[in-house]
Amino acid sequence: MKKLPNKFEMNESGFTMTELLVGTAVSLILLGFVAGVIQNQTKTFQRQSQLGQMQTNGRAAVDFITRSVQNAGYNVSRGKRFLAASDHYVTMVFDENDDGAIQNDEVMTYAVSNPDATENETFTISAYFDQDGDGTVDSTETRDYNISLALSDPPFHFYRIIPNEGDSGVVKSKVARDVDNIIMRFWDKDGDPLPSGVTVDSDGNPVPPYVVPDEELNDIRKVDMYIVTRSRDEDPNENYFNSGTYYSGSVATSGGSSGYSDRYHRETYSAVSSPRNLVTAPWGKITMTAASSPVTCPDSSTTVTASVLDGDGEGVGSGTT
Repeated sequence: MKKLPNKFEMNESGFTMTELLVGTAVSLILLGFVAGVIQNQTKTFQRQSQLGQMQTNGRAAVDFITRSVQNAGYNVSRGKRFLAASDHYVTMVFDENDDGAIQNDEVMTYAVSNPDATENETFTISAYFDQDGDGTVDSTETRDYNISLALSDPPFHFYRIIPNEGDSGVVKSKVARDVDNIIMRFWDKDGDPLPSGVTVDSDGNPVPPYVVPDEELNDIRKVDMYIVTRSRDEDPNENYFNSGTYYSGSVATSGGSSGYSDRYHRETYSAVSSPRNLVTAPWGKITMTAASSPVTCPDSSTTVTASVLDGDGEGVGSGTT
């Protein structure tokens, strides 16, 4: 009986130095390839994450202003519905919780400011709201508030600013960050730009900077918004390049820059909003109440009483039918 030969035999021979070097080189090449793939995937993830945040910032800023403009003046009995307006800030008042009285957090200012720069602009609002918490807004419940902004080169933070209830200070809450530019434009009921006499461009749009004067705030019937956001960091791809110019006179040029040339991503958002509660804004507030609501058979009519308040919240008359 013959012994079958072993297919594999153990001996002292192994890999040669050449084989080891070749194997090591191949392994290093594969590791380098894998590392490159991981690095590229990481950069792609970071880029997409920042683009998503940039879009969130733009949509948040537009959404806050749009909803507030639409509700401006709702259930307001004293003072103006818009308290301040310019190309880069706006203040409006409305009864957000529908309790019949304006509280301090229902006096809302939206503005941009650079958190890393020195404050160099201040404007004043005169707000009426329920300071003593009794559910009514008296003629004496008003106070002036100074709001300071830092305007320089972008990026800016976009803030929601509300007055303090007990003193003349304000609280700034960040709504969005990395805002590259913002322009707000205001129009009256005839479609004319505000402020009256403002310079307009070839498209008929007001050219910043401008401030709507106190006597024209109640004339606001439409607000155009143009907001540019940018990514937090520059694109890691050195071949990516982004350049452009800022709208002349806009807040982005406050620091002296007329344009940009960098690797930041930018995205533009725009919206048009109209206040729905300003028909009687220059004069006051009208509340209509039916004596019988709803009207039931056999009645075919009812008495409607209108309560009229002037611009200072004082009754004009009572019992008018």
